[in-house]
Amino acid sequence: MWWYIIYDLFRNTSFPCHDNSEIYYFFLQNIRSKFTFYADFSPGCDELRKKDTDGWFKEFDTLQDVIRKSADQAHQQGKLTDYERHQYYLSGTNVAPHR
Repeated sequence: MWWYIIYDLFRNTSFPCHDNSEIYYFFLQNIRSKFTFYADFSPGCDELRKKDTDGWFKEFDTLQDVIRKSADQAHQQGKLTDYERHQYYLSGTNVAPHR
């Protein structure tokens, strides 16, 4: 099932999982709940900020991968149109989706 791909990719991230049902739910968290020094430009935080920024981008890459693989699977199963699939690809970028 396509949702297992999501579980398999997400289980190695910091997103908490509720897995007491048929479908697994992952709860997205505020970036700074795990990466405290992300975007913290206070004096003396350079090393901590770099570490947290690197950590966030690693998780962000995983999140993009999950969204795109899920969109591909849903598209293959006929649950998303080409346009909708493309919108999921855009959702993980800085490009605003068109309506």
